[in-house]
Amino acid sequence: MNMEFANRLAALRTRNGLSQKDLAEKLGVSTQAISDWEDGITAPDTDQLVDLSKIYGLTLDELVHGIRVEPVVEEGEVLDPEDVENLRKEHEDEPRRKIKIISILSSSGFLIATLAYLLCGFLWKGPSGNVGWASMWILFLMPMILISLYMAVRDHKFGNFQITLFVIALYCGMGIIGGAYGVNLWHPFWLLFLLIPIYHSIAGVIDNHRNI
Repeated sequence: MNMEFANRLAALRTRNGLSQKDLAEKLGVSTQAISDWEDGITAPDTDQLVDLSKIYGLTLDELVHGIRVEPVVEEGEVLDPEDVENLRKEHEDEPRRKIKIISILSSSGFLIATLAYLLCGFLWKGPSGNVGWASMWILFLMPMILISLYMAVRDHKFGNFQITLFVIALYCGMGIIGGAYGVNLWHPFWLLFLLIPIYHSIAGVIDNHRNI
């Protein structure tokens, strides 16, 4: 989605004093959907655009193609032009910062994972051979795990965290490393997989409670 439009949606919501949760309730969508629109990941459909234009008191053309968005201030409060411009830039830059952080975590994360994998592969040797090459492929899962952790914290949605990837990485890493040193860690540590339904059950309750 066009980032200019994504930024406009975020600025309009803020200008109208609505949280992502408030707007989601008005539109009958999830808070994650609002976050995705403002991050430029997805876009509202036609019906949602019509509803947004009604909520903000705009025509569809004004909503889609843009109008000057002024920040809301308390009644009687006077801001000088520089303060107004700073507030507007802050509102418009918020979604852009989110995209930038995810991009940095992704690009730098995979580069660091590659370098760490090569380093472990060449240097980490065990009794039964080279441990690094066999076990440290799990490092390539870490950027995705970290991105999901960031999104979970950012959006206050624990369900966004990729607990399944985390458990797979932990279990496989332990099992392969243990095998290289003659220790069977596959059993009973398969019990780690029970963390997945437990985590999602707890996260679901917390996330649903936040949306009430």
